[in-house]
Amino acid sequence: MKEKIFMNIRIPHNIYDQSQKGIMNMLKGHKLALPGLDFPKVAESLNTEFQDIDIRTKHADSLFLLEDDTLAHLEFVTRYDEDDLVQFLNYDGLIWLHHRKRNIRTVVIFAAGIKRQDFSLKLENLTYEPHTIFLEYMDGDEQLMALEEKIRNKISLNKEDIANLVFTSFMKSAIIEPVGKVKRQLAVAKAIENKSEREMATAFIYGVSSKLSLKLLNACSKQVLVLT
Repeated sequence: MKEKIFMNIRIPHNIYDQSQKGIMNMLKGHKLALPGLDFPKVAESLNTEFQDIDIRTKHADSLFLLEDDTLAHLEFVTRYDEDDLVQFLNYDGLIWLHHRKRNIRTVVIFAAGIKRQDFSLKLENLTYEPHTIFLEYMDGDEQLMALEEKIRNKISLNKEDIANLVFTSFMKSAIIEPVGKVKRQLAVAKAIENKSEREMATAFIYGVSSKLSLKLLNACSKQVLVLT
């Protein structure tokens, strides 16, 4: 028999930031699963809020101390805007000052719908060129179906699986329409054995759907989920 799960929850306005921090904390002791990049394991997830010289709070998406004593600064982007480069450069300057001038590896992750293109700032005496990952070229449908297969085969999801589950939100989807995709992500998240990891993954999926589209969030906030 198919199990029906009814979702009817109150979603905090800052759920994306809260859940993202929780998900990233799970990566301690593991490598960041970033396509095409080979970083050391995460030693610690760091605070991402800084104050600039005019006392305004700056907030990066994610920041990690890696085992080689360098920093990994991650930004998730749902639209292409060259002005973001100046903002990320500002973050890196504040991070560099705040964390004892450690080397910073900045990675900008572009959601599906953004085609691969140059994302760098080149001035006469300055070049700022973060690593870029374009998830438009990764198959979120294939990734999600592989995770569903593990659930059907009673295989427990590990931390990398959970990270991959939430990354599918940003990947291309040619088969599964958006509402159906979120419903299936939530069904997979429900199968995560660890309660805190299950709740964080669920919150992250809701948070991402709100960042991508408020209409999508509303469509998924009261749905019947079916996992066969």
